[in-house]
Amino acid sequence: IPGKIWTLLAIMALSSASSPENSNGETAVIVELDVFSGRPNPTWSVSAERSMELLHALQDLPPADQPSRKNGLGYRGFVLCNPDRVGGLAPHIRIYGGIVTMTDDRVQSYRDVHDIEHRLLLQASQNGYKTIVEGVLAGMPDP
Repeated sequence: IPGKIWTLLAIMALSSASSPENSNGETAVIVELDVFSGRPNPTWSVSAERSMELLHALQDLPPADQPSRKNGLGYRGFVLCNPDRVGGLAPHIRIYGGIVTMTDDRVQSYRDVHDIEHRLLLQASQNGYKTIVEGVLAGMPDP
């Protein structure tokens, strides 16, 4: 697995902060803040430094007893889009409500013991979505 992680880091480092493609035109891993209904959600590529933090956090997660709960409208967490399955990760990873759900040929759910969701909320705020994040945090229950 460490070799796969370094491959993912290298590919993600090539992606720019404003473009979902790297210099070779390959699709990079993109973070989507799943919050809107009827209009595009905010998205951004992850910097090399943030990629390292994110990948480290996605390692060694314990299995979850149940999948993430779903909301119809409003904030629904984050989606990591990885259509090329870079680093051996699933092409679709949802992080919401303390659960990381990886969807490939099967669905696997893990507990977000590394607080990935809150890290991504901070990233969203730093990427110009502070007002949206403040609204999300106002609606979240206290730990």
